[in-house]
Amino acid sequence: MLFIVGRAKQPAGHSHTREPGFPHWTIGLIRQGRSRVRSGGATLSVGGGEMLLIRPSTAYTFQMPDGGEESWAVLAPPPSWEELLAWPEGTPGIAVVPAGPHAGESFAAFREAERWWTDGSPRRAALALNAIERCLLLRSIDRPGEAWADLHPGVRLALAYLAGGPDEKVSIASLARRCSMSPSHLAHTFAEQVGEPPLAWLEGRRIARAQQLLLTSAMPVKRIATACGFTDGEHLSRRFRAHTGQSPGAWRARPGAG
Repeated sequence: MLFIVGRAKQPAGHSHTREPGFPHWTIGLIRQGRSRVRSGGATLSVGGGEMLLIRPSTAYTFQMPDGGEESWAVLAPPPSWEELLAWPEGTPGIAVVPAGPHAGESFAAFREAERWWTDGSPRRAALALNAIERCLLLRSIDRPGEAWADLHPGVRLALAYLAGGPDEKVSIASLARRCSMSPSHLAHTFAEQVGEPPLAWLEGRRIARAQQLLLTSAMPVKRIATACGFTDGEHLSRRFRAHTGQSPGAWRARPGAG
């Protein structure tokens, strides 16, 4: 059952809080800008093109410090959707769905859901629900969860948390506490199973996010730096050059970048 589909441009400083006990799923889609979702003592960073899947009864605070545009749907999904909603959770009750190769098509499906919801047709709710299911099906094609199935449970927890783009400073010690492992055990097992240390994996995701923002926005480098979890523009530039061999500005300006 679908209860509402909405879309809004939010001003800088927008914030809303949901108390525990809300009985339905919420699907949020960040169209523009960057948001922060805080729940269970952790803060997840969600950028344009990414989605939020929030389980029933999950308390959270959603913020858009610089404003932006979001879409959302509140629903009680049918049992057949269980696999579509089974994304790794960055904090209990909340999963961040990254912007994979099929993000554009899934965006179009969500737009269709918005259109049907306001259509006035007697079948509008069923048609909108069908479009949201298609949106989730498209995202499921890009899901990394299956590739994580055979990993150590603590490594899966670490990956799910890091994939959520945490805003707070991450250390091996803090990550190990979250995963109920010793720092040395986590570092060794993660590197063995994933192919690189946890903080290197996180930095790679942050650099990839910075590359996306350099291509798709006019944000200055210092704002991209803070949006992607780097201390400042100089920190991003130093690490960006280490990964790509170029400065952020040179990478943005290279032929064919747009």
